[in-house]
Amino acid sequence: MTYLIVILAIIVIWNLAPSVMILFLDIPWKDKLGAMKCFTFSAAPRGLIGLIPDLLAPIVVPFILPFTKWEDDHLKPIFRWWDNNVSINGDKFVWIWNPEKQVGEPQPMSLEDTPEVRALCYYAPGHHPRSNYARYVWLGLRNRATLLAQDLGYKYKDGENKAPREVWGDITIGRDKEGWNVNKLNNLYQLCIIKRLGPVCIRINYGYKIWFKGNDDPAAAVVNISFSLLGWTGK
Repeated sequence: MTYLIVILAIIVIWNLAPSVMILFLDIPWKDKLGAMKCFTFSAAPRGLIGLIPDLLAPIVVPFILPFTKWEDDHLKPIFRWWDNNVSINGDKFVWIWNPEKQVGEPQPMSLEDTPEVRALCYYAPGHHPRSNYARYVWLGLRNRATLLAQDLGYKYKDGENKAPREVWGDITIGRDKEGWNVNKLNNLYQLCIIKRLGPVCIRINYGYKIWFKGNDDPAAAVVNISFSLLGWTGK
């Protein structure tokens, strides 16, 4: 019983953390309150549903990968919870412009095993993006249950994803630059924080994944349970 209480306390604290963080950031008060409402009453409940598949990904994905073929771009539908919203073969694609949709469309990762293709696998250097090892790093460690996060996210209606976004903070932060930013799309909010710890950096995301301009995804993935430890690439 004690362990259960401790686990529940950790989950509650984790979900309340973004609402506390937002109070100390330089954004309008009405948006601080709007973000707190979004994080606490919308993103947190959805994110909690996906918490167990997220945590189980490093254990489950190795047993799923034997059911995939070299030419596959997604997992079998029965394993949808652990699939990726983009591809199981990473995200360094060749993009071709679609004049009708006025957007770039990613082409499937090459089937050929060449040094040029392996060079695209930045998350598992030296491996082909279609190899089981690279797929494990991509699905089991780096991007856990991302398709489920999109399924649980906010479904856009009538071109809502094309609406103007408001941004506070530094939009150039990344693995080479510390900082924070808050993104807003209608009533959806996303808080991103990058903090360097020696040779690695902590990347924290809360809310909904709305920071990509021109996003054609059908939904804003929920990312309230998101914590990544990445290699620092800056000076």
